[in-house]
Amino acid sequence: MSVLIGILVFFAVIIVGGITGEILRTSFILSQEAVQYYSGVWFLIAIVLSISSIRRHESKKNTEKELVERPAKKEDNREILHGSQKPEGTPEPSLQMNPQTVIQESIKNQQYSMDAIDILSQSTLEKGKKGILFEIYCRAILRYRGFSNLDATPVTGDHGGDIVAWKAKRKYVFQCKCFQKNVGVDAVREANIARTMYAAGDAVVITNQHFTTSAKEEAEATGVLLWDRSELQKLIDLANECAKNAKADP
Repeated sequence: MSVLIGILVFFAVIIVGGITGEILRTSFILSQEAVQYYSGVWFLIAIVLSISSIRRHESKKNTEKELVERPAKKEDNREILHGSQKPEGTPEPSLQMNPQTVIQESIKNQQYSMDAIDILSQSTLEKGKKGILFEIYCRAILRYRGFSNLDATPVTGDHGGDIVAWKAKRKYVFQCKCFQKNVGVDAVREANIARTMYAAGDAVVITNQHFTTSAKEEAEATGVLLWDRSELQKLIDLANECAKNAKADP
């Protein structure tokens, strides 16, 4: 997937550079010699950006591996939640649980719960790591809904997409938001951009909370799918049921 992303970035830059160069040539802004030099510069830029994209994607994969496989440090097992910030209607999780450990154990034991996500969302864990852990959790439960080839996008420069997946020969891009408040319109706009960037058929914003009115209106206008807390709970229930059946019938 990393190499594929790099190739896509390379050709995208080459195409943009070629079109721009042709426009400048036909407009007599640049001479033929200047256009050739210009094309060479764009070629070098394409190489640099494609290599950068590959490195960013590999960096995210390594970070995910570390978060999933590395045990949480003992010194991190302290009170890390802010009970006063608990969203209305959110179950009360244990205040002494480390979010990384909770996510690791939940996935390992195939016992998924909204409580695990709430512990993560209310923790003081670094924002970037919190987001990656939520993406990992989403990928773990999405496969029970028939999604396959679930792959993460780069840590930076993901163009609003966190997960790329396939279902019934249709490509999806997911924007994952682990928040303590409702998700706004920006997430929907980013998902819509990601749908174009990753040439996906559908874009989905998935969150442990709900969506603002403006976010819903933007989704209605752009065709972006919104999966809120209730839809996430359905995914969790399905994942638990499938995992239980698999264990009962090895």
